This record gives sequence, structure tokens and C-alpha cells, in this order.
Amino acid sequence: SDLRKMGCCGSALDKDTTQRLETVEKQIKALGLKTDDDSLQEAAGHAKELQSLFEIFASASDMRMLEQVQELSDVILRNLLGRIDLPFLQKGPGQYKAALDSIMAVATDLDAVRATKASKMLQSHVDRLNEQIQSQQEKAVDPIIKKIQVMRDKLKQPGQGKNLVAGTKDILDSAEQAFKAAPEAKQVATGLLEQLVAHSIWVLESEALWSEAEACDPVVD
Repeated sequence: SDLRKMGCCGSALDKDTTQRLETVEKQIKALGLKTDDDSLQEAAGHAKELQSLFEIFASASDMRMLEQVQELSDVILRNLLGRIDLPFLQKGPGQYKAALDSIMAVATDLDAVRATKASKMLQSHVDRLNEQIQSQQEKAVDPIIKKIQVMRDKLKQPGQGKNLVAGTKDILDSAEQAFKAAPEAKQVATGLLEQLVAHSIWVLESEALWSEAEACDPVVD
């Protein structure tokens, strides 16, 4: 490493600090794009070490070494970003939340040594991927929602009263299928709830009409 050469007059690079920086530099470069749990723990340790070194260089106003620390933080950030892809998030929050929290904790530690916050960049990455997942889910369940609308319209036709219970069960089964296919798509959930609420109101109104013998008579208060 050329770290010793990079120190200028008044540099904070004493022998111990130089050795620490050289060591963490080698470790971070060896980290590469590994995505296993052990390497994440290593990345967390490297981020803590960068924080410590950053404080030393900041107190000495050693701008060149501060830039070196930020460059090393970029390598860790690339590793963190590489851990989060569509398959990772498609498992659902119940499966990925603990791992994401651990990744985000490392990014938060990196924030202390960076001008552009690693945690914000990571969150933006997650948000973009989640938007892709929601879009894919919405497209996947669109035919199911249209099918529910067709079933509802059919039940409203004359002579379909005898099929109300079975038809409603089919609607609920289809809605459950859609919820499972698009658990993260808020628009899907909203659309399905609107369909189910409208159907429930129609069923209650229909049952009320059928159960009252004088339903067609005008009611006068």
C-alpha cells in the first residue's frame, strides 16, 4: 500500500494508525461482493474501524486520509447493495426483515464517514426494487380482479339467487388467491377490498329484500 507515502506533513499517520488502515483496506478489498452472513459481520466490523480511523483523521484535519476512508466505505456500500436484489425482497418482510435490519445497521455506521449517506442510498435501492415487485404483483393479479367483477355481475342477473352462497364463496376464494399473489401491493389490496365491500353490501341488501314479504310495499313513517 502507498498509505505511508500519502501522508503529508502533519499527517495523523503514526505507525499504529498506518498499520490499522492498511489492514482494514486489505480486509475490505477481500470482502468483494460476498453475501453470506459471516461476511456481513466482517463488513460491520470494518465499518466500525473506519469510523474510528475517520475520527483520528478528522481531528488532525487530514483531508487526504479522510477521502481514503470514504473510498473504502464505497467498497463496503457496494457489498451491501449487492445483498439486496429482487429475490431477496420477494421473500416478503417476514423473511427478510432481520437480514435487512443488519445490513441497514452497517450502512448507518458508514454514514458517519460519508458525505452522501449510505443508509439513504440503501433505502432508495430497497424502495426502487419494492416498486418493481408491486408492479409485477399488480399485473399478475389483474386477471383475478377482473374475474371477481365478472362473477359479481353474473350473480346480479335474474334467477341467480340460488347461486348466491356458492358464488360468494368463489369470489372470496379468488380474493384470497389475489391477496397471496400480491401481499405487498397496496393498490391490489385496496381494489380487492372495494370489490368485497361492495359485494357484501349487495348481499345484505338482497337478503333483506328476500326476507321481507312486503319489501315492495311503500313504507310510510
